[in-house]
Amino acid sequence: MRYRQLLVTHLLLPWAGACSDSTQPLNSTSPITARVNGQAWASTTPRGDTIARVPVTLDTLDMLGLDSTGISDFTVIHIRIRQLAGIGVYKLGFLDAAEAFYNVYTRTGSLQYVTTSIDTGVVSVDTLDMQTHRLSGTFHFVAAVPSTMPEQTVAITNGHFAGLFEIK
Repeated sequence: MRYRQLLVTHLLLPWAGACSDSTQPLNSTSPITARVNGQAWASTTPRGDTIARVPVTLDTLDMLGLDSTGISDFTVIHIRIRQLAGIGVYKLGFLDAAEAFYNVYTRTGSLQYVTTSIDTGVVSVDTLDMQTHRLSGTFHFVAAVPSTMPEQTVAITNGHFAGLFEIK
């Protein structure tokens, strides 16, 4: 339970001041869904329908989803677009315009998978409305634990997101 408290304290609480007054997702489904190695994955909604943050400079987008449905562990999908230029397709990789992470947290430790120059993917931003702060799109990627031999990878497929973003 302590690792969940650490994640909430260091990862989710800094996002606590969402721009939306809503505490419900945009629809009855999860705001971020995907398949992880073929298994269904869906984010919980600790911040209502706010799924991302954009700085005041409007040049970066950080999207985060947390799945805490596991009995003793939880996982996080985190996509960062470093060179945000509006709607469009962004390559996920190492030193590319965007990168993706898949983190696994258990009682005994954590494991971080990252996109690399070999293990890549794509995020498509289909809606990025600066007036209503609505964000939607799709994603897929392969990520690896860089220090493992043979390389340990995870495949994230059929990813969808729809929610609000805050500007901070």
